[in-house]
Amino acid sequence: MKNRPIKRRVARIDTSNQPSLFDELPQMESENTTGPEPATLSGVVFEDPDPKLIYLNAVRLDQHLYNAGQRGALKVRELLEEMDWLSFEQSYRPGGRSPYAPRAMMGLILYGIMQGVSSLRQLERLARTDLGCMWISGGILPDHSVIGRFIQRHEVRLSGEFFEKLTARVLQVTGTGAGTVA
Repeated sequence: MKNRPIKRRVARIDTSNQPSLFDELPQMESENTTGPEPATLSGVVFEDPDPKLIYLNAVRLDQHLYNAGQRGALKVRELLEEMDWLSFEQSYRPGGRSPYAPRAMMGLILYGIMQGVSSLRQLERLARTDLGCMWISGGILPDHSVIGRFIQRHEVRLSGEFFEKLTARVLQVTGTGAGTVA
């Protein structure tokens, strides 16, 4: 089967950080937006947005999640950032549209599993509507076909020891039981 280029428009979260609705509230601090991440060893530049640029009015998303008691998403993102993603990144070649970072895609899938989401279309919806998912994935908005291709591309890694270890580590870090991902 020949790979055809994607012609769909790429959806993105608006990170322009709207001004405060009330003058007496403190203004949002400006984050450094220096552009795309540097290329990896393979020369590929991944789409890996910084979730610290996502605000709900004047409150940064991580602060909102913390205040709302949704600390599981914060812990999962931290865990994913500590992991080595080189084996995933090496399967990409330079050229064309920047692919989503494997860490962000894996975070989306893992968070979906933790929320009981199993279909690709439900994962797409989760990425667009769930604040915890936006934090873990950096706010990427892949459609269901992109998520499906990611799973197919990394099928061996995702069905093997890597995923079992990752799942066990997430359960440990979040303090949840196996029923969460069953």
